Amino acid sequence: MLRRSGIRLALSAGVVALAASLAGLSTWASFTDSTTSTHAVSTGTVELDLGAAGTADNRLDVDVGNVAPGDTAERAVTLLNTSSLPLDHIDMSTVATTSSLLDTDTTHGLQVVLERCSIPWTETPLGGGGFTYACAGTTTTVLASRPVVMTAQALSSLALGAGGGTAYLRVTTSLPPSAGNAFQSSSSELDLTFSATQRNATNR
Repeated sequence: MLRRSGIRLALSAGVVALAASLAGLSTWASFTDSTTSTHAVSTGTVELDLGAAGTADNRLDVDVGNVAPGDTAERAVTLLNTSSLPLDHIDMSTVATTSSLLDTDTTHGLQVVLERCSIPWTETPLGGGGFTYACAGTTTTVLASRPVVMTAQALSSLALGAGGGTAYLRVTTSLPPSAGNAFQSSSSELDLTFSATQRNATNR
């Protein structure tokens, strides 16, 4: 009997100790609260388009034939910034998909110059399918005369505003008078690519 009584006393002491332990833990409880706010972040877009092909806004698809040394060919093209971000600068690259002396001879081969008019160019058709252009506004050279094939050549003073910034360009290609007999029956096909870069990064 005494042995059983001793067991009951030991269990009772254990229960008391556990209750004291739980009471000690409850003293660390505290009041809490939280609140939430929504913060949205969205990115802008960069998109550079050409004027509609087959119109005065884009004559780059009109071929030039029967060229002789000293000849020039003028073609107009309009660049449109249809993005939500301003464009800080624009580059032009030219690749010869069909190549000849016209594009490989950088001295006597084709040369190109780009000019910008502050308003749309006045277009006058020429016999043979070509065109000539006059600017009734202000003319600015954005690419000085250079060999026709190039990689990422910056077009100077050609920043375009967001959502409708426009640049009216005249692309003039010429074959220097120094081109000799080796250039006869030559043919090159050129792809022109205009690449746009967003405005400089800023604190938004």
